[in-house]
Amino acid sequence: MIYKKICEMLADIFETEEDMIMPETSLADDLGADIQDLVEIVMMLEEEFGINTDDLELEKEVETVADLEDFIERRI
Repeated sequence: MIYKKICEMLADIFETEEDMIMPETSLADDLGADIQDLVEIVMMLEEEFGINTDDLELEKEVETVADLEDFIERRI
């Protein structure tokens, strides 16, 4: 469920097809995300899943869609 929600959000934000987003998709290299995009994505996920995150941890830990999923799962 978390992975699906992440893919939906990323597809919407980066105007791409959901099926083009894979666990190994790099947020920066493949989607062009910068730290502000990551913060926006996580804020949306925080609201969706009722969690709190640290932007500094996010920047250090998240490079791929799978990393983002793990990041969120550890906080639920």
